Amino acid sequence: MTDFAALTGLIQSELKTGEELLSALEQEKALLEARQLDGLGDLLSHKANLLTALEQVRNKRNALLLPMGLSEDQTILSQQLAEAQEPLATAALDALKTLSEQLVKCKYYNELIGILISKSRKRNQRRMDIMKGVANEQKLYTAHGQTTTASARSNVHEA
Repeated sequence: MTDFAALTGLIQSELKTGEELLSALEQEKALLEARQLDGLGDLLSHKANLLTALEQVRNKRNALLLPMGLSEDQTILSQQLAEAQEPLATAALDALKTLSEQLVKCKYYNELIGILISKSRKRNQRRMDIMKGVANEQKLYTAHGQTTTASARSNVHEA
């Protein structure tokens, strides 16, 4: 006999940790947009702890699935839970669907944060280049098909 109550409990635990992670991602995005880097250290540490906790719960869930004869793959697991036709299996299926939706939101915020960091690094690099007097060099093709840069140094760094 399967233990759908324990499975539902573990998925609910993942949901709770996932909600905290989603909140941390939203805070990180807000801090990056406001360029308030002072608060990022503690937030990133908290986020790492949440990711570790999430992985531990997922491992427990996967360890429970094997003896139950259920798949670790979320798509197959959803099908198996739908076919089980038990009230507790339905509750586990609903929680699993909510978990999947939450995961999509977390991935979205993570990608958005990556874009924000990338743009910030590029912007900072351009500023450093200007302060060093390195011009944003444009590459041009020579008659031999090679590229060459138009080296024009600015006198800003000498001022």
